[in-house]
Amino acid sequence: MGTISLSFFVGVLSLLVCTATAQGGNVLKVTIFYESKCSDSMSFITEQLKPTFEKVGQYLKIDLVPYGNAEHKVSNGTYTFTCQHGPDECRYNKIHSCALKYITDQNQVVDFISCLMVLKNEDKVLNECAKKSNVNLAKINSCSSSHEGDALLAANGDRTHSFKPKVKWVPTIVFNDKYDDDDQQLAETNLLEAICKKLEPKPNECDMKISVIHI
Repeated sequence: MGTISLSFFVGVLSLLVCTATAQGGNVLKVTIFYESKCSDSMSFITEQLKPTFEKVGQYLKIDLVPYGNAEHKVSNGTYTFTCQHGPDECRYNKIHSCALKYITDQNQVVDFISCLMVLKNEDKVLNECAKKSNVNLAKINSCSSSHEGDALLAANGDRTHSFKPKVKWVPTIVFNDKYDDDDQQLAETNLLEAICKKLEPKPNECDMKISVIHI
């Protein structure tokens, strides 16, 4: 009986330790307001976010918000969107929005979204990117062509319009829900350094350098 009680005590103690470690984990939330067909957004996601995530992704919570300098209206439950780079961008913003709902693994999220951004979101590469990232494209396509996709994109618009200070350009990069001009300027050109300045304690991966491959 004494042995069982001791084992139980050790198990509970281990659980408490693990829970405390998880809650106190070194995780930084990175929110990125962007547009699917904006060249600056494309280069940032492919040349900064993707390689940085490959280095320190385990310390990050990635929060992507595809919408940018768009507008939307709703009338009798029907949404209409106007996007900076035309109707195709609205459509791809919906695809991104649906992908972010149905892909739950952030490794897949970063891989899939960055694949689309490298290849400029041409329809012919959707299947290629989905296969590469092991993503169920059927759910995403169904969502993006329905009212669900409209509602998800409108919600991203509401987030974008309500953020303070106002989102004036894309990509806008925010750490732990607080925007800072210095963080923005550094993150645009060296996301890894910007992130490592925020992580405490600083992980060993912050000593690594990123080699950017232009595609």
